[in-house]
Amino acid sequence: MIPYAKFLGVELSLQEGTIISHLPFKEGNIGNPILAALHGGAVAGFLENAALLDLMWQTP
Repeated sequence: MIPYAKFLGVELSLQEGTIISHLPFKEGNIGNPILAALHGGAVAGFLENAALLDLMWQTP
């Protein structure tokens, strides 16, 4: 539904009526391969998508 969430590899699950967002490991989300650290934009994008999806879920 959201292209950037699909690009990042965001996965969703439903637990007790609550949406749970999960960002599994994906090589393309690594910003610094030496440290194997997530790219800051990937983290920010994931958080933005998690908030958006939660709002979409709660809005009638």
